Formats: sequence, structure tokens, C-alpha cells
Amino acid sequence: MMLSVDLFSQTLLFIIYLIVFGPLLYGFSRLRSAKGREYPKKQLIIVFLVAIACSVGAWFVFCSLFPQDTIPVDGIIWVLPVMCAIALIIVGIRNKLLVGIGFFVTIAALILLGLITNNYYHYYPTLAAVFQTDVTSTTSQNFTTNTVVLEQYYQALPNQTSHGQLLALNIPSSTSTFTPRQGVIYLPPALAQNPKIKLPVIVLLPGYPGSPIQWEQSGIQAIMDGFATQHKGLAPIVAVVDFTGIKDLDTECVDSRLGSSETYLTKDVPTYLKQHYQVESDASYWAIGGYSAGGTCGTLITLRNPDVYHNFINISGDSMPSLGTPNKTLSILFGGSQQQLDAHTPNLILKQQNPLIKTLNGWYFYGKQDDAATIRRIQAQYNLAVSAGLNVTIHSMDGHHEFIVWREGYVKALPWISNQMQLTTYEKR
Repeated sequence: MMLSVDLFSQTLLFIIYLIVFGPLLYGFSRLRSAKGREYPKKQLIIVFLVAIACSVGAWFVFCSLFPQDTIPVDGIIWVLPVMCAIALIIVGIRNKLLVGIGFFVTIAALILLGLITNNYYHYYPTLAAVFQTDVTSTTSQNFTTNTVVLEQYYQALPNQTSHGQLLALNIPSSTSTFTPRQGVIYLPPALAQNPKIKLPVIVLLPGYPGSPIQWEQSGIQAIMDGFATQHKGLAPIVAVVDFTGIKDLDTECVDSRLGSSETYLTKDVPTYLKQHYQVESDASYWAIGGYSAGGTCGTLITLRNPDVYHNFINISGDSMPSLGTPNKTLSILFGGSQQQLDAHTPNLILKQQNPLIKTLNGWYFYGKQDDAATIRRIQAQYNLAVSAGLNVTIHSMDGHHEFIVWREGYVKALPWISNQMQLTTYEKR
């Protein structure tokens, strides 16, 4: 029952507000000085002003650390209940009741902060979505599949394991402007004790804000093991890598003053994987993509680098890189250069009639309750890709901009992408 609670519900927010501010106001009304006298109104006003100042300071610190993000001024109000609760603990430190109320309100205020933040980024609609317990259906368009694949003539080894390996992955950056966080790599069962076989690669990206660990937490190994079990132990090698760096900046996978993210994804990552793992070298066996900003990156990186990646997965992504506003995007990502912005705009790339682009494959997927304008842009880009001659397909399911959609989108994309990379057979469902 608790898992189905609507985390976007305004009623739930109102209840948490009452839980926070009711005890908070009661606590401040019971304040006494060390001499037993009530605190004068002037001192209480000062306490509230200090809490407000701390909230404003927290907002400014966040904006300075993450200048590319778009956090509304309302963010000050998000932090205020937490600051007021901490102030109550400090001022009423000699009163056990008030300290207890303060700690209770602090926990409730942190929950409130989490709910408000969740609503702003629209991540999880229910607790069930956090634990990925919902099951939903999808709709799809027609697409092209490969009929000749490795699975048809591959013979599994007698001692082949039933589970793949999920290992830590640390791919260094060749530039000093970008320092990636640790990722993970999935090695399918077919690789175990089979030194001759080479497999395709999916470079999988998180969104923003996000990190590679989110794919690990969402069960990437279980997804890949389940797929491999159905295909003689065969599955793509999956490298989950970082594009925001240790500073957690929304690079949008572009080389900019935020870091050389595109160079990392198109040169450092492929070079490292080819040197250290049993991967196919040709671009037709390489895919890149992910959810949200990672989905946007997948499309952009593939269209700009068809000699590196031939396949992209765009799950709840947008149609082009964006930091929230056109001016901020142009200034921060492209140094004010309209020419560079145009060179990183997928729709303009699709109109260039590049023969190499016509060999690409792409999977679009989104939640039907996602931002309507974003859905329209993705649908328009899909139509443009079809006109440009790409082999693309578009799918949707009930859901918001959330992990339950993203995980399902990847699960649905995997059989088709694996087929496009000539690895496994595909049966349309």
C-alpha cells in the first residue's frame, strides 16, 4: 500500500508541511532562555532571519557550484524548514523536549526537501518506482531487423557460466579538463573462458543529475543476465560510463568549459575498451545512449561521430543539448558560438544529407506523461530521421520522467539494438 503512494501528490506535500511546521511553531512558542524567561520577539526574529540567510546562502552555493543547472529562487524556501529546525535545536539546546522536537522536525524537513526536489526533477512518482516494482506496457512503430546474426551459428561452451560479471570500470580521460567518476562494465557469460569471441558494445549513460551507479542500482546485471539466458549466453558488453565528471556538471556530452566530455566518449572510452576487452572494433557494433540527458547524448554523439557509433538509444531524452535556456546553453556550452551550437544540433545534422548517417540505427523511447513539449520535439526529430534515411523506431509507455520508464525503455531497446549489431535474433513483441 505504501509503495503506491503518489509522491507527486500536492495533498501529500501539504500533510508533510503540517508535520514540519506544526511542531516547529509549537517548539518556538515554548522557547525559554536559560533564566526561564521567554525569548523576546526580537531574538526570535533574529533566529528566523539567520535561518533565511543560511537558506539563501545554500541556494547561492549550489548555483555557484552548478552554474549550468536551473534552480528556481524557490529553492531558498525548500531549504528553509531544515534550517529553522536546526535553529530550534541550537537555541533550545538546554530543553530536552525542544531538542527532541527539533530532531523530529529536521528529519521531517529533510523528507519534505526530498519530496520537493523529486517533484522538481520529476524522478519517482511512487515508492514502487524507486524499487522498480511496477510493470507497464509499450507501443511501437515498425522497424528493420537483421536476419543473419552470430546467435544462429554460435555454440555455447559446455562449461559456460549462466551469469555474467559486473566489474568496476575506470577509464582515464586524456584531457585535464574532464575527470570521470568510476563506472561499471558488464561482461556476458559467453566471454567466460572463450578467448576467441568478440562482442558488440553498448556505452550506457546516466542522466543529469545522475551517476553510473544508478544503472547498477536499477539492476543492469539482472537485465543483461536475463537477456543472455535467452540467447545462448550472448549479450552485448555494456560499459556504464560518466559524462558529468567528479564535479557533477551537466556537460550535455559537449566539449566546453565544463569539460571535454565528447572527447572522452568518442576517443578515450572506445580506445580503452578496444585495448582491454574482447570487443568488435567496427562502428557498426557500437551503440551509445541512456536516459534523459544520457539519451540526448546518445543521439548527438552518434550523429556527430558515425565512424565511432552506428547505434543510439534515446530514452526520455530531448532533441538537442540544453541547459534550460537558449542563452545559457549558447554561452556555457558553446562559448557564444552559433556555429558550434549548429554543429551540435541533431536536427540540423540530419538535414545535411550525409551518406554515412543513413547507415545509422536509433531507438527513441519516452513516457507518455513526460513534458509535452519534449515529446513533440522527439517525435519531430524521429520523423526527420526517417526522412533522412536512418533506421529508427519510436516507442512510448505510460509514465513520467522517471526510472520505471527508463529501465523499461532499456529492456525494450536491448533486443533490437543487439539485433542491429548482428549479435542476436529479434522477435517483435
